[in-house]
Amino acid sequence: MTKKLNREHYHTYYGDDEYQNRIAFVYKNGSNFEVDLYDANQGEPTTGLPPEKLYKTLDMSGHSEQYAEDAAENWVLGIIEREE
Repeated sequence: MTKKLNREHYHTYYGDDEYQNRIAFVYKNGSNFEVDLYDANQGEPTTGLPPEKLYKTLDMSGHSEQYAEDAAENWVLGIIEREE
């Protein structure tokens, strides 16, 4: 399991319209990146920090910052769908 205490926040992405309940944070953890995907899952906008519900943390080990940013953007745009 990744130690989240050592992470440095790099970027924040917010959903819009039908995905306004989504938010994603990109972190650097040592030499790797991680993306936290949040979903209020109530159809309400996600506001404030921290967001209501962590859906999943994506481990981007071996990938670039741009790759992590793309994953975060794909989440808030609805390209990445929730697995029920």
